[in-house]
Amino acid sequence: MKTLLETILIFSLLAVTNLPQQQNFLPLRIGNEYQTYNGTNYFFAEIERDTVYPNGKTYYTLPGPIFEFDDTRVDEFGNIYTTVVPLTGITGTLDEYMIFKADAQDGEMWPVAWGLPVIDTLYAKLLFTDTLFVFGQNKIIKAVLLYENGVIQFAYWLADGIGQIQKAYSDGTVVFLNYAKINGTVYGNLVGIDDDEIIKPLTYNVSQNYPNPFNSSTSISYSIAEAGFVSLKVFDILGQEVSALVNEDKEAGMYDVVFNASELTTGVYIYTFQSNGYSQSRKMILLR
Repeated sequence: MKTLLETILIFSLLAVTNLPQQQNFLPLRIGNEYQTYNGTNYFFAEIERDTVYPNGKTYYTLPGPIFEFDDTRVDEFGNIYTTVVPLTGITGTLDEYMIFKADAQDGEMWPVAWGLPVIDTLYAKLLFTDTLFVFGQNKIIKAVLLYENGVIQFAYWLADGIGQIQKAYSDGTVVFLNYAKINGTVYGNLVGIDDDEIIKPLTYNVSQNYPNPFNSSTSISYSIAEAGFVSLKVFDILGQEVSALVNEDKEAGMYDVVFNASELTTGVYIYTFQSNGYSQSRKMILLR
């Protein structure tokens, strides 16, 4: 039996008529711009920075409200990886999630977190490959489902030469790309927003801190879709709270906060974001 999200993936493609030659399903460059539409609000963001991690590879920080991933890279084969911090200890390198497998066949599943079995952990599935008319051009499209512990978390459509053109969630929410500027090429039409118009973020989200690893201080960005109480706390690897960065009511919007760790020792720390029933934790490395 097909899941709701698989049904959405298949039938929503029939409606993609005005979305966009070498194969690259996520072109990454500082200055690339994106505007998405969720049926109610538009949201605009761009790639603003990259960083070289201890493994010697360069990752681009994807804007949280547009993407669901953290610092991300594409290897020479077209595979797409996003970074995760080791659960314990400091190994000198960072683990990676493979969120797109370039040579995957339709229906193929692969482990997202290496070294763990496909079942009972993170894994992805290439639902299908198709050629569609996207932003006035025929483009190869690949649709990917991302699972955690056997449950679909969300899905994303990647277009060759453009990147993510659509994403969907298990509750039926679908978000479309309506404009992008990729490596200098413009796709679609940017919808103008008045300066005094508040654009609500598409989702609750807390981004990976930047820089990471860091020395002394680092910045954490988060967004909330509705006004409410926000808690953003930092814990050491033993679960002891070391800092309460945010602990107050906030209006809907995007925020940045600086974590000063000048009095803390080298190690792995975890920050937890909570608001209106949403909770998310991420890990970061402090290096002296």
